Amino acid sequence: MTIAAGRIGVCALANTASYNRRMTFLDLLRGAERQNDSMLCVGLDPDPARFPLHWRGDASKMYDFCAAIADATADLVLAFKPQIAYFAAHRAEDQLERLITHLRRIAPQVPIILDAKRATCSYNRGVPSTLASRCACKSSPPGLDVRHSKNAPLP
Repeated sequence: MTIAAGRIGVCALANTASYNRRMTFLDLLRGAERQNDSMLCVGLDPDPARFPLHWRGDASKMYDFCAAIADATADLVLAFKPQIAYFAAHRAEDQLERLITHLRRIAPQVPIILDAKRATCSYNRGVPSTLASRCACKSSPPGLDVRHSKNAPLP
């Protein structure tokens, strides 16, 4: 696993066989920026208590909620960033897996950043290996200075 840091934070690149091994994560970001003419990262933090009225409180609709946002913004974004804690808190990791598959299908050029920060989340579980996204955010220990790695290859 390779660590890279950029304007969006610390990222651990996940092993995924389907991606071009010569491209770095930053290459993916630059490509999405050029193709979509965007610097927008869409965070997918599905809180069922804040869903539209017809889905409000229904954790089984987390995939539907996030997929609808992704479908509406796929050609407008630099990256998608689903937050694993929201899915894990509702035991909805299967919906997160479906979402990542959906994101790859509708916008293969757009990097996926799996936000696995736990500093502000009370529910603390590891990131399952089945959630092989292109990148995972992680909280750094206070005071840690992480340097940018321009040529970090995808594994």
